Amino acid sequence: MVIGLNSCKLGEVPGGMLALTDACNYLWQQQGKDGAWHSESHRLIAGGHALTPFLLWTLLEVPDSIYQADPTKVNAGMNYLREQLDQQEILGFADPDIMEYPNYSNAYALMLLATYGTVEDTLRITALQEYLLSEQFVESRGITSDQLIYGGWGFGEKLKYGQSGQVDLSHTRRVVQALKISGYPMDSLQHSL
Repeated sequence: MVIGLNSCKLGEVPGGMLALTDACNYLWQQQGKDGAWHSESHRLIAGGHALTPFLLWTLLEVPDSIYQADPTKVNAGMNYLREQLDQQEILGFADPDIMEYPNYSNAYALMLLATYGTVEDTLRITALQEYLLSEQFVESRGITSDQLIYGGWGFGEKLKYGQSGQVDLSHTRRVVQALKISGYPMDSLQHSL
């Protein structure tokens, strides 16, 4: 359960503020000893690469006036992400049989490192930007402007040149948002949707 802060004015909803506080408490209690969130019911997101950046970003976006996160837990989540980045500084491919939504995971990781990270995260931020840009469906991937998916992003499957996979608006939105938040010059972004 994640409550969107922009979906309503919580102060005007009976119990809205209490519900948000309770949701934050519940989600922080689900954090593992390794600093990650792991699904117990869906193997696809059990590794923590997809859930951790999504939940950590969501929880840190809750204003301190509503809920103050424990810095130890925040650091544990951030450190988990740093430790899980592979040699290319990306998430989502730890399990050779299951990818954990790499474009989505890396977009959230990029937003976290750019917003809440340290100067030591600079190279990670650049690597994540480069990875996400390499995943855009454009000419460099063999996708032409006459194809409907042109300019968007998919799940992050390791596709061959010219293969399109499936464009996904949610992934595209998150990647564009992450690039913007991380300071990537948006006027140089190719043909985004």
